Amino acid sequence: MPSPPLSIVQSLSPRIAVLASADVDDSCEANGCRGLDELLRPWEGGTERVSVLSSTLTPTIHPSFPLRFVSHASVCSNSTASLDADVVVDLIGSFVGARRPEEDQHYPLTRSLLLSSRPLAAHETFSHPVGVLIAVSTSTPDPLGTLAKLVGQAVGAGAQAQPWLDGVQVMRFFVVVHDVGKMGKDLAPANDLLAGVKKAYGPHSTLLVINSRPRRDDASEPPPSPDVSTHPAIPLPRPPSAEESSPSSLSQIYASALSSLTLSPESASSAMTASDAPSTPSKPSRRKLYASRLDADDVSHLAALVRELVVQSLVPWMEARVREWNEVYHANRRGITGRLFGAGRKLFGSRPASPAPGQAVGYNAAKGYYPVNAVEALSRRLADFAFMLRDYKYAASVYDSLRRDFAQDRAMRYALAATEMYGLSLLLSHPYFLPTSPPSPPAVPPAPFTNLQHSDITSWLEQAVLGYNQQGPASQIQLDAQRITVLYYEAWKALGEWRGVGTALVKAAGEADEVPSGVLIEEAAAADVRGGCSRIGGGKVGAGAGAGEGRGRRRQAFHLVMAARRYETAGLKAYSRRCLERASGLVRTAAWTAARDRIEYSLGRQAYTLGQADVAVEHFLRLLQREDTGAAGSQGMVLEDLALAYEVRAVIVQQAEGLAQIAKRAVLINQQLVAHRDLHERAKDKLALPTPVFDVNKTRIVVPSDNVAEGSAQRWADLESRALSTWDRKGKRPAKLLPDDNRVVASVGETFYVEIVATNPINAPVVIADLTVTLESSCASGDAAVGDVGVISEVALAPYETRTISVPITPTSACAVTVTAASFKFHRFFPVVQTLERRGKRLNTTKQQRKQPSYARDTARDVVVVLGGPRVEVGVVVDGHEWGEGEQRAAVVRLRNTGKVGVDNVQLLASEYGVVRLRGDSPHMPQRIPPHSSIALAASLAAGGTLDVPVLLTAPAAPNALAGRAAAVDIALLATYTAAGEPDEVGASRAQVAMSVKSDVTVTADVRRGKEGYLVVVDVRNLGNEPVRIDSVEAVSRYWKAKVAALPDSDTLPHQVLRTFLSVTPAPTLSLAINQPALVADLGRVLTGDVDGIAGPPAETLAGADFGSGLADWAAYAVSRRRWTVCQCARDFAALPTEVREKLVPLLDPLDLDLAVSYTVRGAGVAADAAAAAARSGTVFVHALRPAPRFSLVEPLRAAHDAPDAARAKPQRTMYEETGRIRRAVVGAVLDGPYGVDEVPLELRMATRATLAPAPHSDDGAAQAADGPATEEGKVKVVLNVWNRSPGVSARWVVRFDQVDGPAQLIGSLDFRGELAPNERRAVDVGLWAERGTVGLGWTAEVESGERREADNVNGDAEGWTVRQQWSLQGKARVEIV
Repeated sequence: MPSPPLSIVQSLSPRIAVLASADVDDSCEANGCRGLDELLRPWEGGTERVSVLSSTLTPTIHPSFPLRFVSHASVCSNSTASLDADVVVDLIGSFVGARRPEEDQHYPLTRSLLLSSRPLAAHETFSHPVGVLIAVSTSTPDPLGTLAKLVGQAVGAGAQAQPWLDGVQVMRFFVVVHDVGKMGKDLAPANDLLAGVKKAYGPHSTLLVINSRPRRDDASEPPPSPDVSTHPAIPLPRPPSAEESSPSSLSQIYASALSSLTLSPESASSAMTASDAPSTPSKPSRRKLYASRLDADDVSHLAALVRELVVQSLVPWMEARVREWNEVYHANRRGITGRLFGAGRKLFGSRPASPAPGQAVGYNAAKGYYPVNAVEALSRRLADFAFMLRDYKYAASVYDSLRRDFAQDRAMRYALAATEMYGLSLLLSHPYFLPTSPPSPPAVPPAPFTNLQHSDITSWLEQAVLGYNQQGPASQIQLDAQRITVLYYEAWKALGEWRGVGTALVKAAGEADEVPSGVLIEEAAAADVRGGCSRIGGGKVGAGAGAGEGRGRRRQAFHLVMAARRYETAGLKAYSRRCLERASGLVRTAAWTAARDRIEYSLGRQAYTLGQADVAVEHFLRLLQREDTGAAGSQGMVLEDLALAYEVRAVIVQQAEGLAQIAKRAVLINQQLVAHRDLHERAKDKLALPTPVFDVNKTRIVVPSDNVAEGSAQRWADLESRALSTWDRKGKRPAKLLPDDNRVVASVGETFYVEIVATNPINAPVVIADLTVTLESSCASGDAAVGDVGVISEVALAPYETRTISVPITPTSACAVTVTAASFKFHRFFPVVQTLERRGKRLNTTKQQRKQPSYARDTARDVVVVLGGPRVEVGVVVDGHEWGEGEQRAAVVRLRNTGKVGVDNVQLLASEYGVVRLRGDSPHMPQRIPPHSSIALAASLAAGGTLDVPVLLTAPAAPNALAGRAAAVDIALLATYTAAGEPDEVGASRAQVAMSVKSDVTVTADVRRGKEGYLVVVDVRNLGNEPVRIDSVEAVSRYWKAKVAALPDSDTLPHQVLRTFLSVTPAPTLSLAINQPALVADLGRVLTGDVDGIAGPPAETLAGADFGSGLADWAAYAVSRRRWTVCQCARDFAALPTEVREKLVPLLDPLDLDLAVSYTVRGAGVAADAAAAAARSGTVFVHALRPAPRFSLVEPLRAAHDAPDAARAKPQRTMYEETGRIRRAVVGAVLDGPYGVDEVPLELRMATRATLAPAPHSDDGAAQAADGPATEEGKVKVVLNVWNRSPGVSARWVVRFDQVDGPAQLIGSLDFRGELAPNERRAVDVGLWAERGTVGLGWTAEVESGERREADNVNGDAEGWTVRQQWSLQGKARVEIV
């Protein structure tokens, strides 16, 4: 059956003051109790199934109805015995500090002391006695007289110790105690006395039979002392039966009740604070026994008395008072005075300071209370009675009206008390707490409040807490705020409602650095993760205590840190550390670096202060991880603290080891020292850097003869494949040149290096000392036979610096070696061993490997040491790292034979064609695309010898480089050689040249029409930040002749443009086969699929005189032209293999025009001699300018290819779709590619000015002269220039003038036609009759290209003309008539 939490019901249950005669107290003391209230204490909460009438006279059966029995002196004396707030705080600190943190009793202890220490106050009546239990013993000489004195002492105006404490309207319950130990077992006198009491004081009386004398059947040995340790639980024992009853069990029942901080806070606290003298053999400690004289019948009588008190007296009396006071309350609210009194008082002032005699007294502002006879005090007692009877809705309505009245009277303490109880009553009005609600399964959570209801309830709590906290300074603890918050929290926990609970607990804790505040904030952290303040995990609000686990981690960690701070200030270091450790576990894997560092540092400092050096080192190590949010150098302080803690730890370890050795020699094994040493041994595994210093994935083995730092494996594979494809050595061609990437081979006596990439993980400088590596070998004689392993003494790393460190290893025997780990001292004091192992590729062969991930062993750290073989170390020596695009520099290729044998025929192959050239190479210009092959460096090189080969390096264009910015270019070099006298024993070595290439200038060219030929406009832009001098602009072409304008004798400043012009005309002295019949024949073979029959361009080599150009560096031009041609034909003939297209296409097209712009860069403001020495020069090339229109070379192939298609009825099909697709791509590349394009060959240009020829005057000219000047008009000849710009095809044309704008008229023929040979011009006169002015002429033209053949040609017309292509043109020109 549902019910509010027992902690709430017990703390706010009716209080019964117990007043007994001296004889009754003697009987109770004989059973170990100080009074009748303690004798009844265990049974005050055991009354079950109590029926209570609500304000609507509806009976409700409640599961239990607890009471609180207190002594009359504690509540009805002038000096109250309530615990002071400071005493309560000290008690909480003492009880919590006496428990270990892992017991998790901090909150139950705090809750019990807060709720049970509610003071006797005027603003609420929960601590006021609801009734008085008056007991008299039959052993008293004058029991009725004594009873009368007790009644006068307990009830009436004289019993009203405080003006706000009602001593009249209290329930009186009389008990006649019969002590069978004193008066015997005859109950007749007791019954007679009970009848007299009922006659004099009413029916609320009963008889209680107990015993205070030892029984005859008691054993001589007394029972053992019960467990009297304090605890926060609320024991609810049942009266034992006769079989279950025993002195020890009864004593333990009473001990549990009297030691409960919830039921007996005063007795438990006094027992805690009392200083008992230690026991000695001569003076043993006294055994504390309870209920040693009682039996099962006596206990059942006590329980029956409590039930009779509750069911027959207390509850009916309280119900009657509620009905009575309800009438008074409603009468006061219904009357005209009650309705207008509050408004009038609010508008016209407060009550008069001196009320008239007999008038109801209101709030006494000077003393801060309402008298007992005030309506407000009666209403407050009415609401409290309704609450204790669990009529929460009715109580809430009364509290709501009271809080308004109290606020109007400015009775703020009363208003806050009513406000807190109003919210609590609304909270307990939830259907879950109604006894009439059917019990729900444990797995089904109760229905939560709506957002509006929850916000309303929370707001009343916040108002009360805020008001309490404002009553004193921020550093002063307010127990009232914490007490009411705990009541709300208990109800919320029962409902599984966690919204805003953590915030409410933190607000109640305030800013006081006391233990209760820390306990509440720590409990708020637990509520945060249940409620889920930040959406990290799942769960719904109101889904129970386990809902939302994993959410609210950030706020939980923050509250744990707050609680740790309160605990530390209050002196509870263990609890502070527990909170910090929990917060550290929450933020350790999160991205909240600042919070994580603060927590770890606090834990480290605490551990260091407590002498736990191992734990301090562990926490300080966690702070040494990379974080970009901390201040620069902030981790340096942590590093210093770590050094101090580690030094202390080392001293402790040495002392422990020394003491352990002494103990062993003396055969006195100290278990504590051994355990301390074991602790240090176990801590070794935890003492590791959180961020590794070395990057395992970047660790590699470097052999000097194959020293390659970067480069993709695919690039080296392509370079190896190219070297093998152009193999021209003696002996058998090897299948592979380069070693396997996963296999490193070194020779005996050859030093190789383990390159380790070290990164400083913190923002402070560190030093890595005594760095070396650990090896595992397969040598039969052990690891000592591997060789010499170097040690790096010290390496200083700046904050976050990354550096590559090379550890040398010189093997002395042939075996397999594996590098397993690196060992060093971090900042010279902390030894670290970091493994260099990593996982290999994932295995996916068997079913088990696919189900359970498993990985192969990584072999990147394995070195195979062999006895010897040909080995040459290759390096390139060149000055400078910054290069300009196209710049050439003198360099040296250094060859060093590190092997044991000599080598022959050393050749070098570069990844970029022409980047490396031998000095003194004769410039030549082949017709064919030269192959990308190796260059010969040396014929032979003896063992141990060194040879420097002079070469020229040319900087290629950087791919994807931004204008004016340098880009990295890496040139891969592969050197091949054979062992002397053994042509089948081949070796290869790799090297790299790193360049930072910058485009100093950029060149753009635009071809325009000139008077006699063409005009090329060249713009050279300086992209750098230094002046650039343009040395020359040269044109290269076999067909075109260019004349360059004079260049200015000045530098081009940064970001400026230099413009120059070239006049280009056809070269009349050169006779070229511009139709390229050899290329057309090869393209025909491609169409037929006969790629093996491709002959290629002529094998002749051209010199500079063949081009008529003054270009100086023909070799650099040939390299650039080859690179452009290869890229262009790769785009145009992508369907053909590389070797086929490079054999098919000529290096230089006869009609192409290339430009070479040479420049020199020198620093601004530098003297001429110094600038010449520091200058760098380069050449930028522009390729494939076409001044003349293109014409198709493959028309014969097109005609031959189209003729069979027209004759076939069905299209030809292939077996495979991919083959057909490739076939179509090849046909399209040949017929519709760059060699199948026809552009308009003809250019029509109209003269812009014509001269007027005057017409003869008419007969009336004199009359016209008399009227004014005659109109000038006449015949005009406008010249139309027709130019066939094509160098290879003839053109026929027809021009028709069909539009005239202005004062003119066409005369003569309107149509003109003709035929022009390649490069032929013709002028046509067009007749006009026009006046002076501007005339517009519009024309249309039909143009067709073709060739003249014999008249019997079946493809031609009657005149033998064969049409290639046709175009329709339109134009309009404006002519000025002068």
